[in-house]
Amino acid sequence: MKVIHYPFPPPGEAPAAADREPYPAPLHTSDMEPKDQVPAPVAGLKAYAEACGWRVSAPRQAIGFLPHATHGTPGDEPKVSWSLRMMRGSRMAVAVRMGSSWSSFWAWSDQEFFRRCGTLAEFREALK
Repeated sequence: MKVIHYPFPPPGEAPAAADREPYPAPLHTSDMEPKDQVPAPVAGLKAYAEACGWRVSAPRQAIGFLPHATHGTPGDEPKVSWSLRMMRGSRMAVAVRMGSSWSSFWAWSDQEFFRRCGTLAEFREALK
């Protein structure tokens, strides 16, 4: 009989504790009321989406330390992000602004799988 060893502890045993510093907690989470004024680009996109017939959530703000792209350790400075969630019928969309630029746009529905828009112009076209 061949024994297979998995990288997990046997049932009933706790995994070994990690020997590293805990990741910093967020300074402000998106389930809290925003602490800063909504940036004009976020307010503008919200108004545009509403004019196109979308229901748009209140802008949400988060502030925290993002992982470094190559080694995953927390960055030195906290990053501020803003998000908008939108819905029109069975269609949904999300836009995220990180610092002073838009970082991601997604749209999907029960008819269309997740679609990433690469630019604000492309996203605005998808909202029409």
